[in-house]
Amino acid sequence: MILLTLDQLNSHDVYEFCYNMNYPNNWNENSLFFNSDDMVYLSPYIDKIFTEFHYYGPQKITISEWNCIKELCLLDREDDTNFFDTIDNWINYDPENNDFFWLLGV
Repeated sequence: MILLTLDQLNSHDVYEFCYNMNYPNNWNENSLFFNSDDMVYLSPYIDKIFTEFHYYGPQKITISEWNCIKELCLLDREDDTNFFDTIDNWINYDPENNDFFWLLGV
């Protein structure tokens, strides 16, 4: 799974990791994005944490929920460590220091 910044996007079929201060706006310069095709790798773990995840709309995700998704995924997909490390760093730079973020769907 590959993360992109706004200036690296060449498609609009992406999910956006969005800070609360930017929600509900899309295409934020301080967001991270990943291709919607990569959701197939992440969705089995998301579905274990959320009974009704909003894949095509905004979804609030707590840091605790995200850590559970990360742990489950890395048990099967060790090669995705960099993906999760990058998101963890992004979370740590949240200007409001919230305990959640938004994943904005395609």
